[in-house]
Amino acid sequence: MKRSILTVDDDASSLDLVADFLKSQQFEVIPADTGEKALELFDKRGPELSILDINLPGLSGLDVLKQIKQRDPKHPVIILSAAAELETAVSAMKIGASEYLLKPVNLEALKLAIEKAFAESLLINTLTHLVNTKEQEFRQGAVIGESLAMSDVMASVHMVAASPAVTVIVTGESGTGKEVIARAIHYFSPQKGKAFLEFNCTAVPETLMESELFGHERGAFTDAKTRKQGLLELADGGTFFLDEIGDMPLSLQAKLLRVIEERNFRRVGGLQNISVNLRIIAATNADLPVLVDQGKFRADLYYRLNVISIHMPPLRERGEDIRQLANHFLDYFNRTYRRDLKGFSTDALHLLNTYPWPGNVRELRNAVERAVMICNTGLITPRDLNIDRRGSNRDAPAISTIRGGHVVDLPEAGVPLEQIEREVIVRALEKCEWNVCKTARFLHLSRQTLRYRMAKFGFAANESEELS
Repeated sequence: MKRSILTVDDDASSLDLVADFLKSQQFEVIPADTGEKALELFDKRGPELSILDINLPGLSGLDVLKQIKQRDPKHPVIILSAAAELETAVSAMKIGASEYLLKPVNLEALKLAIEKAFAESLLINTLTHLVNTKEQEFRQGAVIGESLAMSDVMASVHMVAASPAVTVIVTGESGTGKEVIARAIHYFSPQKGKAFLEFNCTAVPETLMESELFGHERGAFTDAKTRKQGLLELADGGTFFLDEIGDMPLSLQAKLLRVIEERNFRRVGGLQNISVNLRIIAATNADLPVLVDQGKFRADLYYRLNVISIHMPPLRERGEDIRQLANHFLDYFNRTYRRDLKGFSTDALHLLNTYPWPGNVRELRNAVERAVMICNTGLITPRDLNIDRRGSNRDAPAISTIRGGHVVDLPEAGVPLEQIEREVIVRALEKCEWNVCKTARFLHLSRQTLRYRMAKFGFAANESEELS
């Protein structure tokens, strides 16, 4: 199906020239010789792009541009003008024009402008779709839980999201879902269409941390061959999530404090201040007041971050949420691994509700994922979950480090070799966060061999993870 373009020009020869060129490029042309006619056709035909002459009788090109943008802010518009007036060009671009070209029209330049406008429109629509999808995920229950504890958390999330608060700290044990809460704040806020960037303070070496956060100028250090924007700069206008803030080096804590207080910073090796307007959400499973007393965390930064605090309760305090969470993960992994498991057996549900979940929601998620992959019946059983009340694995060979020349402690009753192989692969995948390349290296296998063995046991490879 041809893409449609509205062309508006009171000069018949110019209008015909552009129309003939567009037809040769396989576009459907919707011609108009006045601004009023252009708006009528815009409403009636819904073109995908508009090309407007700036000097039109009656309603001017700029007026038409304004009204088009009021109807559809994302609609791409290219402005044409015989007069090289800088002020007019600036006005058109401020209103939202994609490009400004001089007449007589250079057809090659027009072709490039059309390609650019369509590419930008596709990018905007894609980003809008992603933002709406993420927002819907949260509105439809990505933050799962109806317990009183989670009701209090979500009330705080909505309050913070609607407020102008620029710093928030989320506390809680590892695996409770602090990142999910940070994302919820972002997607419920007016900044939901802007960037959400995250940085884990334990995942980056201290020597690289400053450059990752603040960026660097060319020549700032030996390997700085080009200028690099830091994550704080890239998150401008949106939300920046700092995970495990308690592990941030003291030297960088001082620089982060300046960003919070002054809303600006300098790249490594830079001389200019870079201003940013963003919300910073920090998260930690550490007791920051204790770290302050020990001199490992700056008191002034702690007080600056702790203006608004949200505490994530451990899963053992959210008993009424466990079944809902388990069913949510079951639905998700059924789709991910193309399984059709119907639910949990009565014994499995009892185990889910009585197990203490020391790893919190993350441990529950991993347990359900593993169960979905290995379950051979329609219902997940306690054996599939592979947990017991003491928190130890059950009915599986013990995988340990190499001691005395062996890796596996074999049970007295014996065990099928395939069960050991499957268990080793599952443990290695979990250790490597289901990254196939990393797991293959960990097991000293080729990626193809690991993929074959995963397929043998019904494990689905995550293609995106393989490329990382």
